[in-house]
Amino acid sequence: MNQINSGTIINLQISSKKGHPLSRRSEAEFITGLGISGDSHAGKSESRQILLMDTETQQIFGINPDVTRENVTTKDLNLSNLRQGDLLMLGDSVRIEVTGDCEPCKNLDLQKPGLSEAIKGQRGILAKVIDSGFVKVNSKIVLK
Repeated sequence: MNQINSGTIINLQISSKKGHPLSRRSEAEFITGLGISGDSHAGKSESRQILLMDTETQQIFGINPDVTRENVTTKDLNLSNLRQGDLLMLGDSVRIEVTGDCEPCKNLDLQKPGLSEAIKGQRGILAKVIDSGFVKVNSKIVLK
């Protein structure tokens, strides 16, 4: 991971209902104040509209996006340096604001025993959508 805090979006996914299988997308619509169009978390919470996770952490734990269930998987973006209030630009038009760290839930242990405890502090970040637009896989993601 680099220290400049820019990277690439390598995966986009949503779940139409909480707990249902994830659906990978080549493009997703991000809507101000709601989240990602069609995702079960859209419009439910101001602080948890989007979940981001980096592939480097997933590789350390031997897991993939289906286990951690994030909306946006990044590569080469140091999520651990981000703090509440930081702004990220996804692609050319979508801006999101970091609302905090994502606390690991016990559902992770159903996929890999002991994961929820082991991944504390590295589970990813939560964000809300500030500026709407469409984002595609392989788009840049940059700290603003």
